[in-house]
Amino acid sequence: MKFSANRQIPSTTALLSFELVARTLSVTQAASEMCLSPGAVSRQIAELEEFLGIRLFNRARQRLTLNANGQEYATRIRPLLAQLEDATLNMRSQRAGKRHFRLSVPATFGNRWLLPRLSELYAKHPGAMLDISTCIGIPDFQAMRLDAALCYCLEPPAGFEATRIYPLRLLAVGARQLFKNGKPPGGLKVFEQFPLMEQSTISDAWPNYFASLGQTPGAVTRGARFDLLSMGHEVTLAGLGLALLPAYLIGEDLKSGRLVQLHPHEFDTAASYQLIYPKQHADDPTLGILRDWLLEISGDQFSGRPTAATSAEAAPASSSPRRRARGS
Repeated sequence: MKFSANRQIPSTTALLSFELVARTLSVTQAASEMCLSPGAVSRQIAELEEFLGIRLFNRARQRLTLNANGQEYATRIRPLLAQLEDATLNMRSQRAGKRHFRLSVPATFGNRWLLPRLSELYAKHPGAMLDISTCIGIPDFQAMRLDAALCYCLEPPAGFEATRIYPLRLLAVGARQLFKNGKPPGGLKVFEQFPLMEQSTISDAWPNYFASLGQTPGAVTRGARFDLLSMGHEVTLAGLGLALLPAYLIGEDLKSGRLVQLHPHEFDTAASYQLIYPKQHADDPTLGILRDWLLEISGDQFSGRPTAATSAEAAPASSSPRRRARGS
């Protein structure tokens, strides 16, 4: 097996052979995926074990299983192989005039608001290409190898800048079948008659909604709690209670009459959907294209002014999402 005289690194062929065999527990299947013979893959594994000085597999009665060393090694090299592939793809895409820009988005907001509009970005900027992943809260930029993230938050973490893109504007709604003739009772009585469901990431939404309304209903019943707006949307359609949901998610349901708005009052939460990015990448040309396009399609509702972390105590980008405002 070839390796550098200056670095104790096995060959990529040996590492890829090991990773495939570790994942499939089949030399034959790994050989097929690599377009090698089973014998060649077996030799790569044997040479890797010799190089490491340890066994990675248990072999018994023609069955192959990972031992503890093999499990640990597979766990540690997989993200490194993924990073190597990612770096290679990025270089090849740059040669083709396209740079893959890695963006994280909240699941519901991404699926219902961003992705349906993405063809507009590519039509205007054929050289742009987004690799999109999803995360609740502030993602770990290093672990996810991100360039930027659309997050529901109050402010960016320390070392980051943010551009506010879109407000989370909530409407109080319920399924049409809950009400006689599809019409909810007037005033605040409707909120006393059915459970008020919550999204766990904005659990104070109902109290803040009523505070902004300047009125408070009588005794209310707390309904079920869900992590994602899309989950709350589905159970609201099923008639399990009332919910505060954003217009971008329920617009078609209001038009069709499947959902009914319970009160004309609309409420903007304190946090909003923001494009966050490391300060040192603020002048990245692809980031600029994405930021300008997002502001354009959102109607530039916040005038596009960047915001920055205002305190050294702000949580880092890898902090637990439960410590910050989150959304989906």
